[in-house]
Amino acid sequence: MQKALFTVFLVALLPIAGLAQITLDESDFIMEPDYVDARVLVFSDPPIPVPQHGEDRVYDYSDLFSSVIDSTFFHEATDENFESATRFHVGSPALGPISLQSEYYKGINESGLFRAGSYLLPQRESLGPLTGNPEDSIIFPGSYSVFEEPEYAINFPATYGDEWSSEAKFVTDAQVTAAAFFLNNAEVTNQQSFTREGAVVGWGELILPGKDDTEVSFEVLLIRDRLDVLDSTFLEGEPAPPQLLSAFNLVQGQQSFTNAYYFYAPGFSTPLLRLVMNPDWDFVNSATFKSDLVISNTEDIVTNKVDATAFPNPVGLSERVIFQTSEPMTDPVLTVFDNSGRILFSGSPDIQAEDTFSWEPNNMPGAGLLYYQIKDQNSANYTSGKLLIK
Repeated sequence: MQKALFTVFLVALLPIAGLAQITLDESDFIMEPDYVDARVLVFSDPPIPVPQHGEDRVYDYSDLFSSVIDSTFFHEATDENFESATRFHVGSPALGPISLQSEYYKGINESGLFRAGSYLLPQRESLGPLTGNPEDSIIFPGSYSVFEEPEYAINFPATYGDEWSSEAKFVTDAQVTAAAFFLNNAEVTNQQSFTREGAVVGWGELILPGKDDTEVSFEVLLIRDRLDVLDSTFLEGEPAPPQLLSAFNLVQGQQSFTNAYYFYAPGFSTPLLRLVMNPDWDFVNSATFKSDLVISNTEDIVTNKVDATAFPNPVGLSERVIFQTSEPMTDPVLTVFDNSGRILFSGSPDIQAEDTFSWEPNNMPGAGLLYYQIKDQNSANYTSGKLLIK
């Protein structure tokens, strides 16, 4: 069936002959303090098209579809340490096998869309599962990472051919008590230093799937984004010893990176479409696109996120992990992927009960942090979380 096409003109009507060169600045963006960014998740099966660089391009992603929506809830920024920020959201960074809670602050000014830093929320965790001693613990008192300079996702005015870069770091402070390492409230600091390089590599028309078998079209800039991260851990101000790093599954000086494309349009403070790429930029591992404007088959979208636990976590390659959900799932599909979005497993877990499923990670590439998602094909239930392979 032929899809109808609706084009969204948010600034001015365009000449019928084609799109004109696009430039974005502060006046083109609305950054509401309280905002829900609902996004459809799409993995690379079938393959997602790689966007072509250049001018006056047509980026046709009208065939994208997934059955899961994930949402980010933004709140008004009131912390005086982030005076330039407009809003923040709560994310879940990881320190080895420990999942944390952090507030990430964002804003907009005449120079661009930016991140201002983060605040790691206080919490205490038992280290018993890692060290075998139930008295061992790690305390996070709360850590501010206020960037000296804003870290820009886009520099304004943004137009085809522009490039920019920025540097910043996230800091995690903790006090560790571990008898096996003779530590008693010892100061441990994890530092993630990163460099971001961005460039406007294309502009034109983006086509996304719309409601009721339609398509929607937007004027967009295509941003190519590279994020490099260097991970370092210190004990009492000195590089942490290998034994302590191994206990937390950390690597001193570990380097990682993320390659991604972003499509930005006037009127939106978050990308219409994000593509996570492989290291060579020639394959799309995963995608997310805004669901509040462009939803396909809304009655089939899985929207009810439920709580779940994974045990043991960390888990060995020859062990079996048990997932238990707070609500039943009758036809679950388990997807496991790495931090670049590359799918490592997709299929049915072993069903133990309506709310209990198991899986053995024996075909995983090795130790490290992975992400999982379980969705019910017969209901609105889904869940997601982190899984550490030891």
